[in-house]
Amino acid sequence: MITSTMRLIVIIIFSLLSSSCEKKVVNANGDLDLKYILIKDGYLDTISRRIQHWTKTDSLTSISYVQRWPGDTSTSQISFELPMKQTFNTRSDFQLVDTNAFEFEGRDYLILKYRYDEEHSDDEEMLVFYSHDFGILINRSAVWGNYDRLLTSNDKREDRTVFYLVEMIANNDKEFFMSW
Repeated sequence: MITSTMRLIVIIIFSLLSSSCEKKVVNANGDLDLKYILIKDGYLDTISRRIQHWTKTDSLTSISYVQRWPGDTSTSQISFELPMKQTFNTRSDFQLVDTNAFEFEGRDYLILKYRYDEEHSDDEEMLVFYSHDFGILINRSAVWGNYDRLLTSNDKREDRTVFYLVEMIANNDKEFFMSW
């Protein structure tokens, strides 16, 4: 016979497990408030994005963006399934290849670097740099050499941190940014 104490323990354990293993962030109704700058062949362009869905677990993070290119009224969706440890690389097309931590204003920020390799696409190989705090910071093409980087959001204090992290990845640690 299940007692009320046992039932309470089961409910508490279930609540703890579900809250510690998964965190969802959804912003489906707001403006496309993230601005990425695309750097390609000597010109710059701006891509507007909004996080549509963000699920974090200990093994895999799923993040989807709605995006719009300048001069275009239509939107498209891009999604990333990112393993949180190399032992989970078999669960995704994105392979965790490296990590690096950068300190800013007394806090360490962990950056995870992924390689995406799709044989039958124009951008056959991509590098993706991800932060648990900000999502995709940089998305870089191996074939074309272009990349897009997070530039601004609606939070100016966070924008300072993002700018610093992107600069540290792209300009200070060339090995981390360039190596495949």
